Amino acid sequence: MVGVVVQTAATKRWREVARRQETAGSSSLEDRESGVAKPDAMAERLDTFRRLADSVAKLPEPYRSVIYLRYVEGMSVREVAKQQSVPLATAQSHVHRGLEKLRLMVADNIGSQWLLLQGLQ
Repeated sequence: MVGVVVQTAATKRWREVARRQETAGSSSLEDRESGVAKPDAMAERLDTFRRLADSVAKLPEPYRSVIYLRYVEGMSVREVAKQQSVPLATAQSHVHRGLEKLRLMVADNIGSQWLLLQGLQ
């Protein structure tokens, strides 16, 4: 259930960003000359968001909910701490550890492509 919620929220967030970029005329998905979205680039981006949402959904608690609140809902760490009823330092630790776990999961999922994106190869 949480996986579906995370995936839906990530897709919604991506669409909002894409709409803002279209309005501003700065979409990196568009062919600069024609202004038409590139299907390959869009499909790749959607696949990346799907993989990321799946990885977030597989995180153990409390990391899954903290990462969701922080990065999908856009809450500050202070707001996350209040929402989760934990001290600020605990929320900061959960975000940090959750991101570490997420990086490892994504690296395992994507493999050498992730290392190239990180500049590690």
